[in-house]
Amino acid sequence: MIHEEIQRQISAREYLILSYKDKINRIQNKIDALGEEIIKLKNRKVNEEANR
Repeated sequence: MIHEEIQRQISAREYLILSYKDKINRIQNKIDALGEEIIKLKNRKVNEEANR
């Protein structure tokens, strides 16, 4: 009985860790996308200033 309870708690914690890792990964992807967007905007600004 005790072993089953410990195993259940470990499984629940593993699930929670995987859930947090997934959330962190999604946030990282959003940060990467924002970084790419910033680079595009900076490049556009540089090009507009060069064309003046």
